[in-house]
Amino acid sequence: MPLAVFLFICCSPLAAQTAPETYPRNGQWELGVLAGGGAALSSDSDAQFVFAGGRIGRVVTPPLGSSWMRGDLEIAFDVLPVYTVITSAWTTCGGSFKPLDVQWNFTQQNRRVVPFVAAAGGILFTTRAIPPGYSVFPQSPPGATSQVNFTPQLDLGVRVFRQPKRAILLEADLVHHSSSGLGRFNPGYPLSLFFTVGYSWYK
Repeated sequence: MPLAVFLFICCSPLAAQTAPETYPRNGQWELGVLAGGGAALSSDSDAQFVFAGGRIGRVVTPPLGSSWMRGDLEIAFDVLPVYTVITSAWTTCGGSFKPLDVQWNFTQQNRRVVPFVAAAGGILFTTRAIPPGYSVFPQSPPGATSQVNFTPQLDLGVRVFRQPKRAILLEADLVHHSSSGLGRFNPGYPLSLFFTVGYSWYK
C-alpha cells in the first residue's frame, strides 16, 4: 500500500501532459545524482539506511513492443560512496556500487512522466560487519557476520521531465542484503524498503 500511494502521488499531477523529445532515447547517455534512505522490513531488525551517489547509464535499444509495454532498455552503473547503516548497536559507514542496473523505460505515451522497472545487483562494503553479530547471535564470536554484503534489488519508479533531457527521479526499491556465506552466519537483512530521489541529465 505505501508503494502504491508513493507512485500515485508521483504520477498523477503530470500523467496527462505530453512533451515530445523528452523521454530517454536510443543512444542517449544518462548522468545522474541520487540519494535516499530506507529501513529493514523484518520484525527482528531496527536497521535504517542512508545513501548517496551517482549514476551513469545508456539507452541501448530503440523503442520495442506495443501498447502499454512499449519502451526501451537502459543499462546503468551506480556508485554510492555514502552508505550508512544505523542500528541500535552502532552506526557504520561504507560504500557500494552496482555494476549492473537493468531498466525498462515505458515510453509508449511519450509523456513527461516516464515510468520504469529495474533489477540491479550490487556490493556493499562497510567499516563494521552487518548485521551486528552479537545482537543477532549472542553466543557468536567476532566475525559472525561480514563487512562485505551483496545487494540484489528490484525497483519501480518514474522520471519526471521538467524540461527536455532533464528529469527528476523518484524510485522505490526492495533490497536484499546478504553476505552469501562470507561470515560465519548469514542473517543479512532479508528485505528492506528504500526510497530514492535524484536528478538526471541525458546527453
